[in-house]
Amino acid sequence: LADRITRDGDPLASFQAVIQAADKLTRLHRALLLHGDIKPANIIVGVDGQATLVDLGLAATFCEEGVRPEGLTPKYAAPELFEGSPLTVRAEVFALGATMAEVLSMHRHHLAKEALPAFDEIVARATASDPDARYPSADELRSALARAVRAARGDAAAQTSVVLDAAIPDGT
Repeated sequence: LADRITRDGDPLASFQAVIQAADKLTRLHRALLLHGDIKPANIIVGVDGQATLVDLGLAATFCEEGVRPEGLTPKYAAPELFEGSPLTVRAEVFALGATMAEVLSMHRHHLAKEALPAFDEIVARATASDPDARYPSADELRSALARAVRAARGDAAAQTSVVLDAAIPDGT
C-alpha cells in the first residue's frame, strides 16, 4: 500500500486495500491477536489488487486490559500509546485510520468534492485522540469506509448510509 499511496492513481483502489486490511485485522482480533504495527508498509497489495497484512513481529495476544506495545511506528501510533497505555483494538483502529488519512491526503485531488466529507469524517473518528470516540472495531471502520467508497462510486443508497454513519455515533 505504501507504494500505491505515493503513486498517482485511483484512491478508491487504495481505500479498497484499506478495507481488505481491516477485514484481515478483524480476523486477527477475532483470533484474539493484536497486530501491533499497522501501517501502509505492512499492507501488501498484490498485482490482483488483493491486500494482506504482513509483519506480525510485534503481534500480541489480546487481553481485556490491553497489552504493552513492544515497538511503535510513531506516525501511526495512537496518542495513548506514547503515554504508556496498552495496545488495544482501538489503538489499532487509530493506526488504520492514520493509514487511511495518508491515502486521503495524497489522493484528495482525485476524489469528487462531494465525496470528501464522508472520508474526512471517517478519518476524524478513526483517529480521534480519545480512544472511546473511535470506531470500536476494525470491522466498524471497514463498514463505514466501504459505504463511503460505494457512495464515491455513485451508489445513491450508500450515500444516505454514509451521512447517517457520520451523524449518529454508535454509543460504545
